[in-house]
Amino acid sequence: MKIETKFNIGEIALILYNNTVTEATVDRISIDVKEETTQVFYSFKDNTTIGGFLSNYSEDIIFKTKKELLESL
Repeated sequence: MKIETKFNIGEIALILYNNTVTEATVDRISIDVKEETTQVFYSFKDNTTIGGFLSNYSEDIIFKTKKELLESL
């Protein structure tokens, strides 16, 4: 099995937080593998705006560019 993630640790990710596009640095990657699905979750450094709130953000709500984020809405 090969699992590829959208981001690596240390990369900057964009997320919509409190209706604001927010940059955060990926601190941790968690992968949940089940028989039929694989989910990737990211945690961010505590010194970012969102680092201390939710511990894991699903890969499908984190983006590399502001354009990608806005197109997902």
